[in-house]
Amino acid sequence: MKVQIWKEQADLFEINVLAQTVEVSTATISDIVADVELPVVLIGRALNTDRLVDIRSIINAVFRSSRTILIVPPYGDLEITRYIDAPLGIRLQRRSPDSLVNLVNETLRNELGKTLTIRSDHAIETSLGAGILATDGSGKPVAVRYQPSNTSGIALICSIQLLSYTALSSEEDRQALLYSLLSWPTEKNQSVTETIVSADAQVDSGHLATILIALYASRSLDPKYLRDITETFLQLSLDLPEVKRVLAHLMEEGVIAKGSAENLHLQDDVLKSVLDSLGLHAYARELQEIIQEYKEVRA
Repeated sequence: MKVQIWKEQADLFEINVLAQTVEVSTATISDIVADVELPVVLIGRALNTDRLVDIRSIINAVFRSSRTILIVPPYGDLEITRYIDAPLGIRLQRRSPDSLVNLVNETLRNELGKTLTIRSDHAIETSLGAGILATDGSGKPVAVRYQPSNTSGIALICSIQLLSYTALSSEEDRQALLYSLLSWPTEKNQSVTETIVSADAQVDSGHLATILIALYASRSLDPKYLRDITETFLQLSLDLPEVKRVLAHLMEEGVIAKGSAENLHLQDDVLKSVLDSLGLHAYARELQEIIQEYKEVRA
């Protein structure tokens, strides 16, 4: 795999570590802005107010492309939002060292397992409603994914020390996670999601995301039951016709297999792929656990 880095960071120690896993290509800011042809890796120490315009131009160029930018420690500024221009806050908070990485993204879990051992000295404070990829031992985010729109490029913000050698990290885990993040997103996940969550869809995107979560959590295709779940557990009141419209759309896009009413079933691989691409799989899995506990209590 080949990645692109900012030329001014070429001599950093972290870039030497990066070069042990992937092939590195250097480029000036103007080169990157003109054509983001590869995944971009940015060492977080570049984040400082003196370079605010430069960093924002790089990140915005990635957003205009279909590529990914991975931002990793060490950081020069903990207030990430001013560089990413996200609508909700993203900042780093220093804490004592932690080496537990819980992968909550289903794609990463399938590739790498549930937990990894990689050091982090910061947690990520964010009010983003979706996109958490991994958490630390206290359940706080250490890797998040931000995508301004379904068709834009992606920013992956990590407090995990992916480009450092430390006794608290498993070298095998560090390299494996680094490579997986640089490979994000897969073309399959991206194309499927862009089709299902499209601007031309005859359903509200927020309602669509809610029903996707409810479908995974409940394993039910009953519109009335899904409506009750969204109202009871997700605090969203949908009328029955809207739920049916969303289900019809998902059937047309292959999330629900076509057939007679008695033979309808979920296409699990497609559903998981879409939830992963939207950063919603962790929420769907959590709701699944809540529903199961609720059923047990009622029983």
